Amino acid sequence: MKLWAGLVLNLFSAAVCAAQDQLPPMTLEQAVSEAYAANRLLKASELEAMKSQDLLAAAKTLHLPQFKVYGMASRTFDPVTFTVPKGSLGVVPPLGLFPTADMSITAANDIYGAVAGMVTMPVSQHYKINMAVEARRLQSTASYQELRLRRQEVRGAVEQLFYGILQAQSGIEAASLMEKAAHDALADMENYRSEKAALESDYYRVKARFLRAKYDRGRAEDALADLKRKLNNALGRSLESPLELAPLFEPTEKDIPPEAGQYASGARPDVLRAAARAGQAGYDAKIKKAEYIPDLNLTVNYLRFINTSYIPQNISGAGLMLSWDIFDWGRRGHELDERNRTAQQAQKLLLEEERKAEIDLRAGRAALLETFELVGVASAERQAAAEARRVAEDKFAEHAILPKELYAARAAAAESELNYRKALADFYEARTRYLHASGEDL
Repeated sequence: MKLWAGLVLNLFSAAVCAAQDQLPPMTLEQAVSEAYAANRLLKASELEAMKSQDLLAAAKTLHLPQFKVYGMASRTFDPVTFTVPKGSLGVVPPLGLFPTADMSITAANDIYGAVAGMVTMPVSQHYKINMAVEARRLQSTASYQELRLRRQEVRGAVEQLFYGILQAQSGIEAASLMEKAAHDALADMENYRSEKAALESDYYRVKARFLRAKYDRGRAEDALADLKRKLNNALGRSLESPLELAPLFEPTEKDIPPEAGQYASGARPDVLRAAARAGQAGYDAKIKKAEYIPDLNLTVNYLRFINTSYIPQNISGAGLMLSWDIFDWGRRGHELDERNRTAQQAQKLLLEEERKAEIDLRAGRAALLETFELVGVASAERQAAAEARRVAEDKFAEHAILPKELYAARAAAAESELNYRKALADFYEARTRYLHASGEDL
């Protein structure tokens, strides 16, 4: 029985490993999606946006009535004595003045208490509350734009690593081809050297070329391993998790996004964030200026005394309560000046962000078109080098050319392949930057 169980377990493990080996390569969008889910700074930005929504909801409640309850209980150290002067309570026919003589009332040394309730409804404060709500709304907008900006940064970092891995893989392939070509050239040169048919300088020159190619391949392999560890970390995976990435496809004109409008950069998160902060600074200045307005509240009060019989047990009423800080030694004036300068500063920063966005948009469009043309150039050079290598291999098979000419053709083909893949990565990076510059979220 144990033997059968072991066989079944081994078969299951083999099936799982085979299924893992057959997983399709990871696309860029899959990598970005995993990075969004794993990035801790992005999660912090999401929480910050949620916090600003909570503050906005809290500010809106200031329009509503406020209910407060107070309670107090205490015990006197000594008996409390009240003296009622003669005649202080008026005239009571037929006794005359009441009380007829000074009268003392002593309260027992006991525990006394009071319970008070108050309902206040703001009257004059709605203007200030409305501005506070708008300031919180703009703060929420700034937090959301900060979240958008963070998402773009995460995507940009993942794309850079993704394309870097593909380029490193191409570099390894090119370096391997060059190493093989240099190795074959070195083998031929050693034969010529043994036959005294080659100069020593030529031999060492070829050997140095071989060692350089071997070194470049090793360095490219180290760079690839480092990039894979960084991408795994960005995706929230184990650093040594295997990665197989989907290759890039040669773009066509359909892959070039249409040219954005003149004011498309105004939809960028950095511009919208600066605009929200400028608006918030303006409302902060208005709120500070509104502190000169008195606070008027409609109030309903209730007061109940506990364990007392010589004063009324329940007192209730309704009315108005006015609060006005008349003199503050110029404090509010200085604070208002600071808020006004902050608002002016925010407007300057907004203008700077708008100008930068316009420059980025135009430069991004130019870079996008340039990289697209470069892909076409690199593709043509790649095809030409591949054809040249094919011809060289045919001629070498017919002993029509020297080995060094074949090695040079192979090296040129490997280098053109590397340049082509780098041009592909540059195009897709430029495409993402242009879309972000035009205010689009991918």
